[in-house]
Amino acid sequence: MNREDVFIQRDLNCSPLVTNLLAQKYGDVEIEILEHGIVEANYYISKRLGVPLTSRVYCSSELVRVGNHPIAYNKYYIDMEQLMDLEDKEYTSFDLYRLISEKKNINYMTTKEEMLIVNANETEKKYLELTDEEEILLYKGLVSFEGEDRIFEYFESSNISTLYRIRSVGNNGSGN
Repeated sequence: MNREDVFIQRDLNCSPLVTNLLAQKYGDVEIEILEHGIVEANYYISKRLGVPLTSRVYCSSELVRVGNHPIAYNKYYIDMEQLMDLEDKEYTSFDLYRLISEKKNINYMTTKEEMLIVNANETEKKYLELTDEEEILLYKGLVSFEGEDRIFEYFESSNISTLYRIRSVGNNGSGN
């Protein structure tokens, strides 16, 4: 299987975790944590999360592989107040959502997302093994849990440009 053969279909009206979709389709998904730790929120991150400037924020970056092919470089930020007693460990985003959902007894999340086709920066080229001419699909957004007023996470996911097949599923007018 070539890297370009790895793709998932993404419905615009549904936001399952990309890792779940990849695991269901390919089975062989590896998430490598590249960096993680507590940082102070800069202006950009504080605005996205809705927290005061210099708030303590958990920051993690990870590389997602299918087979041996790097397909996504993810970076996410979470306000430390939202993590309860989970701050002293290393988590993939997949594990973190599962643990938070269990602790808060929440099974549904909502997202506000934006997708852009952009030139890859040097970090993205390195981890995704891209040439200077290749573009990426930058997928970024905010995540909150159902019934919660606060933003849980701000994420940026740099993906190989062939990863997504986007589908818009609409109502046929029958009310169903």
